[in-house]
Amino acid sequence: MSGSFTTVVNLPAIFESMGEALDDMAKKNPTLSFASVIDRIGEDMAQIVGITQGNGGMMKELHDAAWSLAVVSVLHFSMVQANIEHTMRLLPVNLNKGTMH
Repeated sequence: MSGSFTTVVNLPAIFESMGEALDDMAKKNPTLSFASVIDRIGEDMAQIVGITQGNGGMMKELHDAAWSLAVVSVLHFSMVQANIEHTMRLLPVNLNKGTMH
């Protein structure tokens, strides 16, 4: 079967909801470590795989695990980006020439 389809998404609503979920996560645990975020990603992935491989679960559980994975992945990306920016500030790099001295 071939063909194409278009998925329409409401990005502002997704970003707003993602922001609310990140705020909620920060309120529940303001000192999330990099390791705990990676653990959470693993837990969410394991739950998704378990449900989709026939270990049982409701559509709501699948939705919740997928949403949690999306939120924690954004948090992970933000933490990695912050670490890279911090490291770049510490390195003796001439950004105009792209060289280290």
